[in-house]
Amino acid sequence: MDIVLIVLGAACLIGAVVGGGVKVKQKDTEVAVPVVASHKRQVLLAILGLAFIAGGWHLYNENQQRVEDMLRPIFPGIGAASQGARRSSDALAGVWMHPGDGSSMHFQKSDDGYDVISSKPGGFTDKGTATLDKDEVSVWLSNPMVGDYGYSLSLSGDHMSGTGHVNGQVFPVALSRIQ
Repeated sequence: MDIVLIVLGAACLIGAVVGGGVKVKQKDTEVAVPVVASHKRQVLLAILGLAFIAGGWHLYNENQQRVEDMLRPIFPGIGAASQGARRSSDALAGVWMHPGDGSSMHFQKSDDGYDVISSKPGGFTDKGTATLDKDEVSVWLSNPMVGDYGYSLSLSGDHMSGTGHVNGQVFPVALSRIQ
């Protein structure tokens, strides 16, 4: 729902700027803004667009909080950074969020590297391990439906990016630290 509101807001803003006659399509959602002849209506359309974007952004942040709440029984320290607490000085330990789909990965230091729990919206979780070699992160996870899969990521401060590998397919991945 958060993405739908943001797309709807963008359509309203674009419609306000060009005077309407706009169609925006995102996955299975299509928004059409008819021609708007009045400047007053264009201003109202722009305000409505900003309101939709603000609402979508608010829902996105609530979804992020729900992921933290879901992980808190397993990892009691989750969410502490957002409450102003100091996070670990470890480069990788903590919670990393994929901004596009609301999924997250929690890295916890272990004797052999890191234990990893990957959580997806809807309560799905996968478990695995990770290693950190300088700024290169390798993650291996297991899922009963897709089998084993992994990520090759480069760490840069509070961001990681690279590729994911599932069933022979390669796809781009970007994560940001939330704790």
